[in-house]
This record gives sequence, C-alpha cells and structure tokens, in this order.
Amino acid sequence: MQRGQVLILAIVGIAVAMASYTCWHHYRKGYHALRMWGPESATLIRHAQQVRLLKLAPGSGSREENHSINDRIRIGEEDFTIVQARDISTIRGLVHARHTLIVDRSFDWDRNVTSAPAEWEFALEFSDQDQHVTLVFALQQRIVHNLQTGQQQAMNETLERIAEYLKPQLGAMTTSSTD
Repeated sequence: MQRGQVLILAIVGIAVAMASYTCWHHYRKGYHALRMWGPESATLIRHAQQVRLLKLAPGSGSREENHSINDRIRIGEEDFTIVQARDISTIRGLVHARHTLIVDRSFDWDRNVTSAPAEWEFALEFSDQDQHVTLVFALQQRIVHNLQTGQQQAMNETLERIAEYLKPQLGAMTTSSTD
C-alpha cells in the first residue's frame, strides 16, 4: 500500500473511533434520566411541538373567581388549580431548558424522595399530536414529578436555573393569559 492510502485509512479509522466515542458519551450522559422518564416521555420532553407553562395554586373545594383557567390537576392525593397557562413553544432558549431535563447531571440521584411536596409551583406540559407528558415542579424541595407515571425525582441547582429562565414567562402570566 502507498503512504497516501495508509494515511487515508488512518484518518477514516480515527473518525470512526471518535464518532463511536461521541455516540457512547451522549448515551451515557442521559442514561439514568432516560430510564426514569422512559423513551416516549424523554422524546416528548426533547422534541414536542407544543410546550405549555402552567402556573399552579393549591386547589380548593370550589372554583375561585380570580383564576382565569380553573382547570385542575391531581398530584398524589391533592388537587392543584391551573391559575394560568402560556404557550412557550417558541421562546428563545427553550431547547436548552428541555435538554437539561433529559441529562443525568441535572438530577440528584443520591437523594431519595419519600413524600410529595405540599407546594408545586409550576408545570411544563409537552405535547405532540395525541401524546403528552406533564412535569410538575416543586422549587423549594427541588423535585420534579411526572404527572402521567407518578414518578418523581430530586433535582439539583439546575431546577433553580430553569425557574430563573422561566421567571419572565411566569411574571407575564400574572398580568395576562394567552390560553
């Protein structure tokens, strides 16, 4: 073989090795999160066409007049009122917030969540055609709860960053509702 052919084979070999490592690395950095959410939910979290931000308030026995939506969601044994909802599918940077929800480093895998928090502040609803998944967040306890499966997991400071990112949307929801 000529030196040029050897060089080309070496370059191709290095490229295949690097591509294989990249695939393995990306698989490993979301392994636990993928197992927790399941492949369908993880795909929706990452790629759903519509994402809604839901502002929650503790539910009461009757519908409150000052709530603009008045839908309820049940988390564990408690009802929470959806005070307002906003479609955030097109806001800048959402792709990064979605990505943080499917990578392992966003979660505190060593902390067991034994009971449901009393206060859930907001939810993100990911939907695409007839599929949807809703994640509910408790900021003080740093917990995320999958409304469809009932599974919940402790998060780390990443949840605070997500909340900070969504804060302008939550603030805008206090003055007007788009849904």
